[in-house]
Amino acid sequence: MVKIHNICRYVCSSSSYCGAFCLFRATLEYSAATILDFNAIITNLGRYNNMKKKFNIFFLLFVLFLPTILIVAPLISDNDTKSSISITVEVSALPTDVVINEVYFDDNLDDAAESGEFVELYNPTDHSIDLSSYRITDEETPGGGEGTFEFPSGSVMPSRGFFVIFKSIQPGQLIQPEDVSNTSLVQLFETIAPTSTDNDTRVADCLKIAGTSGNMWLANGGDGVYLKTPTDVVVDSVSFGSSPEGALAFVPTPGDWEGYSFERQWTSVSAFWHVDTNGDGVKKNPSPGHLQGETPEFGDEDPFGGGIPETPVINEVYFGELMTSGSSQYNQYIEIFNPTDKNWNLTGWKIETSLDTWTFNRSKWADELGDSDILLIWPDNDQSLPEDDQWPWAPTDDEAPWYEFWNNVDDMETWYPGDGFTHPEHNDYTNHELVGTTDLNLDKDGDYVAMKNTSDDVIDAVAWGTVSLPSEVSAVIGDQNVGKNHGISQNESLERIWQKTYPVCAFLAGPGVFHEPTPGWKVGEVPDEIQEQSVFDITAEAGESIDGGSSVDGIEIDGGTASQKIVITCEKLEKNPKDDEPNGIPAGLASGVDDAGLEFWHIQANGTVDPITITVHMNNYVVNTSTVEMFEWDHQNHNWKNLNGVVDNSSFYASVTGITAIDASVSEQMWIGVWGEVTSSDDIPGFEWLFIIVAIVSIGYLWVIYKKRRL
Repeated sequence: MVKIHNICRYVCSSSSYCGAFCLFRATLEYSAATILDFNAIITNLGRYNNMKKKFNIFFLLFVLFLPTILIVAPLISDNDTKSSISITVEVSALPTDVVINEVYFDDNLDDAAESGEFVELYNPTDHSIDLSSYRITDEETPGGGEGTFEFPSGSVMPSRGFFVIFKSIQPGQLIQPEDVSNTSLVQLFETIAPTSTDNDTRVADCLKIAGTSGNMWLANGGDGVYLKTPTDVVVDSVSFGSSPEGALAFVPTPGDWEGYSFERQWTSVSAFWHVDTNGDGVKKNPSPGHLQGETPEFGDEDPFGGGIPETPVINEVYFGELMTSGSSQYNQYIEIFNPTDKNWNLTGWKIETSLDTWTFNRSKWADELGDSDILLIWPDNDQSLPEDDQWPWAPTDDEAPWYEFWNNVDDMETWYPGDGFTHPEHNDYTNHELVGTTDLNLDKDGDYVAMKNTSDDVIDAVAWGTVSLPSEVSAVIGDQNVGKNHGISQNESLERIWQKTYPVCAFLAGPGVFHEPTPGWKVGEVPDEIQEQSVFDITAEAGESIDGGSSVDGIEIDGGTASQKIVITCEKLEKNPKDDEPNGIPAGLASGVDDAGLEFWHIQANGTVDPITITVHMNNYVVNTSTVEMFEWDHQNHNWKNLNGVVDNSSFYASVTGITAIDASVSEQMWIGVWGEVTSSDDIPGFEWLFIIVAIVSIGYLWVIYKKRRL
C-alpha cells in the first residue's frame, strides 16, 4: 500500500494530470484493501451477507477501475516525457542502382526461336537513371557468339520505372504491349532487327552491338542475363541452372517453366531473387511493369500522399492526327484533372499553346471543377465530319449525356468568332467553350500546353518535341518538357501515370513508351488521399421511383418518378468545397456555429430531377438542433442558398431534410452543405459524462459502506 501511495504521489508531482491520478490512486488503494481482505471473505463463508456486500464492493471497484485505466493510460503515453524510447535499427539489402527484376525465359509459343521471352529492369532509386547506350546480353564471355544489344539515345528510366526488353513481339505470345501499356512507368523494347518483317513499330528497338553475333536467346535449362554500361562494366546480372556461372543453384526442368517467370521478391529492406527453402526458383505468372511484394520507400518519403498536386493539373495530351480535315485535327484533346479536395472555378483561366490562347467562359463546366473531376477540351468539332462511327475518342456528349460515359467527366470545346462549323447540337452548349482566335491544333512535332489562372500565373505546363517556350512557361516546366525522345507515336498520348508512391504523377515519356489514349480516365494507382470517398449511385429506370440512400450512407434521396433512366451519384466531401469562394461561408449563421460546417455532399445526375428531396444524417456527433441549417450552392449567384431544411431529432443523431431541384439546363450537379453547433462529437457521444456519473455513484456507495464498517 505504501508503494502504491508513493508511486502515485510521484506521478502527481511530475504530471499535469494530478486530478486523474488522485482518483486512480484512491481506486488502487481501496482495491488493494479489498483484495487483501478477500481471505477473510473465504474463511467466513457462513457470513453470507458480508461476502455479498464485499462482492458488490469489488464489482463496483472493477467498473470504476477499468474506465480509469482506459482514460489515464493514453494521457501517460501521449504526454509523459519520462516514457521509454524505442530505437529500431534496420540493415537494408535494397539495391542502389538499376537491377534485373524479372526473367521470362520459357515462353508459351511453340516456335523454336522462343520469341516471347523478355527481361525486365527496375529502377528502385529516388532519381532518374539514363541508360542510353547501356547493354543487355546473355553472353557470359565476350566473343561467345551470343547477342549484345544497346538502348537507344534518350532511354531514361524514371524513379520506380521499368524497362521491359522482349526478344520480339509475336501474335499469340502470353504478353502483348497492350497488356503492359497504361499500368505503370514502363517502357517497352525489342531486340529483333528493325528491318525484320516481325518488328513491332509500337515499341523501341535495342540495336545489336557492332561486331557481335547471335541473338539474345535464353536457354530453358539455365542461362545468364547481364546489364552493362557502355564500357562493359556489369551493373547487375543473374545466372541460374546450367549456366557457366550458375549464381543460383536451381536448375529448371525444360518445359516445366513454360509460361512462368523468375522474379525478385521485394520487401522494405531486401530484394532477393525468389527461391524456396531448397534453393529452387519460385514460379510466378509474368508481371512486366509490376513488383512482387511491397514497393520500398525512400528514407525521406512521405508514404501518405506526399507529392500530390495542390491545384488542377494537365493530366493527358493527345496531339496525334489520326483524323484530319484540311489543317484541323479533329480528334486531339487536352485533359484537365482536379486531384484536390475542393472545387475550382476556372472561369477566366486560360489554356495556351504555341498557336493561340483560349479563355474559359463562365459555364457549368468551368465554374464547377469538383474534386476528382476531369475536364476534356476538344477542338470545335463538326461531328458530321468524320462520321460518328469512325470517331476514335469522341467528345463525351457525342451520342449521349456525358454522365453515361464517365462519372465526373465533363467536356468543353475551343471556339472562335466566325467559326463556320454548324454542329447540330451546338446551341446545347454554346456557353461551354474556351474562346480564342482560332481552333485547337497541336503540333505533333513540337508544342506545349500551359494552364494559367486569372493572374496569368502558370499553374501547370507540359511540352514535347522541339518548341520555343515562353519564359514564364520555361521557368516552371522542369522535367515536364519531355523533348524529342518522348516515344509518343501517332496513335498514342502523353499522360501522367499515378502511383501511391513517388513520383506520384509523372508524365510517361521515353523511346520505349507505348501509351494508348484514355480520355476521361486516370491511369495507374491513384493515391487513396485523392480517391473519392463514400461514393454510391442511385439508379431508377423510366417509370420507377427515384429513391435511395440510408442513414448508414449518411444521405437519402427521393426524386419522385423517373421520366427516363436516371443515375444519381452521391459523394461525401471532407470539407466545404467552396471555402475559397468570396461567399464560401453562408451569411447569418447562428451564434456558436463553426464556419467550417458539418456535412458536405456532391450530388450529380444525368438529367433533370425536379423536385428532389435530400435528407442528410449528422452521424457521430450531437448537435444543437435549433442552429442546424441546410444550404445548396447557387451556381448563378455564386453563394450558399438556404433550403430552410426541416430538422428531425427523433433518433439519437439528428437529420435535416431540404427540397430543391437538379436543373440540367443550369447544371447537372449540386453541392449541399449543413452547418450547426456541435455539442458532442465523440464516437460514443456522452461517454465522459456517463463515466463521471457512474464514478460519482460508485464512490458515494463505497463511502457509505466504508462508514458503516467503521461504525
